[in-house]
Amino acid sequence: MKKKIDPLLLIGYCFVLLLECAALYKSRFHYYEVTRLFTSIILLVYVFKRKELKFIRLYFYIGLSFVVLADIFTLFFSGFWFYTGLSLFTFSYLSFAAIFFRYRQIKERKNIPPVLSVLAILLTILMALNFFLPEIKDILTDFLILVHGLIICIILVWAIKGNRRRIGKNYYFLPSAIFIVIANLCYLVDVNVLLRKYVLLDISVIFFHGVYLLLLSKAVNDYKKVLTSEVKKHQSVTSENS
Repeated sequence: MKKKIDPLLLIGYCFVLLLECAALYKSRFHYYEVTRLFTSIILLVYVFKRKELKFIRLYFYIGLSFVVLADIFTLFFSGFWFYTGLSLFTFSYLSFAAIFFRYRQIKERKNIPPVLSVLAILLTILMALNFFLPEIKDILTDFLILVHGLIICIILVWAIKGNRRRIGKNYYFLPSAIFIVIANLCYLVDVNVLLRKYVLLDISVIFFHGVYLLLLSKAVNDYKKVLTSEVKKHQSVTSENS
């Protein structure tokens, strides 16, 4: 049943993503807000498998939940809560980074890389400082951008390393990482250079953001099948050598 529904969910996601871009282009902000939240919900349903709560899926659920909360805070709030929304976007990348770390391995491990734990603590400190010391918000925002950029670099490096190891035939992880970089570069230029003067650049950010989430969800859904085949191949090579 789930296999029959999955293609419909993907088609529905692409349709809603295009509606989201069209709503922003036409300045229909209420439609834009609804479609933006709805895209993440579709992917949660697409990736969810009740009998298969592996760590890699758990990281995706957590990351996508951060995305939903970040959308809510950045769309409907300002001040501290808007900054919290930006921080939650960065937290979502931390969770997704754990997926890329796991992707590099043949056998699953439960430990989280120390660098991600350190960055999570740093993000929490930045959020707390913004709450208690709002007068230094600009400085904290600069630090947040640096941490955000560092996490994206980590994701890209792990995606490239995993691709070089040729772990299975999962072709979605590396393109997903590339679209993460493109979406964030577009956002950086849009907000900090062009000061959001061009709606088409806003739409580009949304579109590339939606594409990377779609590719990552497809990679997560295919992970178990690829992992199983690779473990079997690894075991057969080991037995032949012994």
